[in-house]
Amino acid sequence: MKPGRNREFRDIRPPYTGAMPRGPFLALAASEVARNATLFVATLVVLLAALLVVGLVVLFRRRGASRPESAAAVLGQRAGIQLVRADDALAGATQELGFAQAQFGDDATRPFAETIAAARADVTEAFRLQHALQDPYPESVTRTREWTLQIIALTDRALRSLTEQERSFAELRRREADAPSAVESLRARSTEQERRLAAVRDAVSALRYAPALVAPASAAVAEAETQLAEARSSTDAASAGLGGRAPLTEHLDRAADALHRATVALDTAERIARELDSAAEAARTERTRAAADVAEARAVSAPDPETASEIAEAVAALDAELAKRPADPLDPFAELERFQVAGARLDAALASARNQRDRLEHARAALAGALVTARSQIGVAESVVRGSRDVRARSWLAEAERQLALAEAEADPVLALDAARRAATHARDAEALAR
Repeated sequence: MKPGRNREFRDIRPPYTGAMPRGPFLALAASEVARNATLFVATLVVLLAALLVVGLVVLFRRRGASRPESAAAVLGQRAGIQLVRADDALAGATQELGFAQAQFGDDATRPFAETIAAARADVTEAFRLQHALQDPYPESVTRTREWTLQIIALTDRALRSLTEQERSFAELRRREADAPSAVESLRARSTEQERRLAAVRDAVSALRYAPALVAPASAAVAEAETQLAEARSSTDAASAGLGGRAPLTEHLDRAADALHRATVALDTAERIARELDSAAEAARTERTRAAADVAEARAVSAPDPETASEIAEAVAALDAELAKRPADPLDPFAELERFQVAGARLDAALASARNQRDRLEHARAALAGALVTARSQIGVAESVVRGSRDVRARSWLAEAERQLALAEAEADPVLALDAARRAATHARDAEALAR
């Protein structure tokens, strides 16, 4: 090789500077940064997605936990409102039935009476379920929902049937073509109730009890007199309009309304007089029974000292009641209640010392007075509860009526006595809630 050519080749090679080339290093660094940034963003997105999922799960669980409770409360409120509506509709339909019976007689209104009886059975069953739901020991969620839905179904059926009956009543009243016979029927019924009024007035005047007890009966007699006068006046107005063009429905309805109110007032006066006489008789029976129980208790052999002490205390309490003279004028309900309370205490003390036959005999003797008390207390509670919108009060009253029906139908005097006492207690609870 020639020297000149070697020198030319060496001249064209790049000189050595002692440093690495920058291009490849920068490309490598940029790639590393991009990769780290991508990993960071991906990790952040995954964390945010995880947090979102956890939040949604918690939210839906809370909603799912609260929704059944809220739905149950709404369903229960609906059932309560529906039950009050059905009870009010039943009371109104019963009154309408009385109007129709006074105007058209029992035969023409028998289908309506049967419809009301079926609706009353539904409402009674609904009140029984409502009372069960008010038990201090709640049922399961499933059972509560089942009973609540059953209440709604029963009251729906009752309301539908009563609505159909009201349409039938309206159609019946439009039968003005029968106005002449309606007038004659009203006159005959008014005459019958006026004769009844004279007998009831004499019976109430003969009552010799505390004035506060007789006053409601006297007020009922006065109300009957007023309503019978209105019935007679409206019937005369309808009779005068026979053959004319003016509608007679208003006069006929007013006469039927007044006649129905008079009948209800006379029923009330008779019921009060009957309850007072029954209570007085029951009080005399309780006094006689109390004396016999005291004599028995003194002769009984107590099984242990604790029972002997309880018997002695109960005998002393009953002796104190026997020592009191009956009030003059008599308040038979107060006297009956005093002997029942003291007698029940002695019965409980003697329970372990008596055999089964003795318990049945004592329960049978006490049952008559307990039934009188229950019927009287239910009558008082009903007059108060009907003016209240409290579904709890109506539920307790319905339960009291159910317990009274059980007591009247029960063959076992011990079970019947327990049911009668429960009926009186529930009626007092209903009255207290309604006031």
